[in-house]
Amino acid sequence: MSKKLLIACYYYPPYPGIGGRRTAKFAMELAKQGHRIYVVGAKNPFSKESIWTEEARHPNISYHPVETRYPKVLLAPDDRDLRDDSVVNKLAFRLNVLYYKNSQKLRYYDPTFKMEEPYRAMLRELISKEEIDNVLVSVTPHYYTWFTAKFKEEECPELNFIIDFRDPWLSMTNYGIPAMSPSQRQAEQEIIKYTIGQTDAIIAPSEFVLDEFRDYLPSQSKAVEVLHPYDPVQIAEVQQVVSYQRTEKIRFVYGGTLYPDLAPALELLRDALDVLKKRNLNIYQKLDFAIYAHEREFVPLFEEHREIVSFFEPIGKAIMEEVFKADYVMMLYTEYSKNFRSTKFYAYLPSGRPYFYLGPKGDNYRFIKEEGVGVAFAQEGELQELLGFFEGVE
Repeated sequence: MSKKLLIACYYYPPYPGIGGRRTAKFAMELAKQGHRIYVVGAKNPFSKESIWTEEARHPNISYHPVETRYPKVLLAPDDRDLRDDSVVNKLAFRLNVLYYKNSQKLRYYDPTFKMEEPYRAMLRELISKEEIDNVLVSVTPHYYTWFTAKFKEEECPELNFIIDFRDPWLSMTNYGIPAMSPSQRQAEQEIIKYTIGQTDAIIAPSEFVLDEFRDYLPSQSKAVEVLHPYDPVQIAEVQQVVSYQRTEKIRFVYGGTLYPDLAPALELLRDALDVLKKRNLNIYQKLDFAIYAHEREFVPLFEEHREIVSFFEPIGKAIMEEVFKADYVMMLYTEYSKNFRSTKFYAYLPSGRPYFYLGPKGDNYRFIKEEGVGVAFAQEGELQELLGFFEGVE
């Protein structure tokens, strides 16, 4: 029996980035099973679209963008598409920050903080017109989850309301959370308490994420770990046309976002290559790193290693073909994300290609080492271990 589900996901494609991949995969799988999916996402403010847009479309999925009313100038520092280093733009950024800092109490770095009215209007229209009983909201960002809770209490108490915490809340290192004062943090906790109090269930890709919210739940049975999905059909299609063939090069492939917080992991790689180039040039020249990412901030870090470290633009689902051809799949994690696995962690696993982990010690580090699905090197003092690995590869 087919059902109807409204999914609210700020970053749903065509909004660029990887924030909507988990939700898009859920939507696609449910649509393939015959269910009707109504997606409410943020209107894309950029000239570019997500490389996953086509994968997020299906006849059973209808997409409904909402105007966020978020100032573009506040998005600009984090996005090359909008970045403008002119004096006028920098002044506009500071004036916006000053205005919102003094005019309201919500975190102005959460891009949903101004969208309650148009967002709730869209919920009201779709739920009424399509007779929808179930709503799933993807975090992050955070505040539109709170707006959904208020909508349920005030307008639609019979709504089955589920939150997918693909990211945590107060333990995040962005969206202005670390800069909150004690009083702001207390107010934020009250928002979380109220929001979860209106939910019927919360899900997350990791128990570590769920742990942040357990104290707010009346029953622990409402918290369920739901891992990231992957498409076995896509894996099979790639396997039919691509197979691993050993070459003279040892190829490492990375596909994803290069967050600023990845600096320690990438510096570990750079330091190892610095030593290896001087100590064992023969092994050094056998290595080949292909990094598929929009960001270019780390290109200067590997200036001395341009012959073996290359940066490319993202290639969407074609990254799976590169994964199947690789000797190792690079997995880069930050201190913030060390204990919960990204969408690509599970997407790449069926390829059978071993993981090459760089980052802090955490559950991902432990899992890769204990389960034998690759090699892992911690950014805290494992330079010699990494060098030993490179000198031992064949």
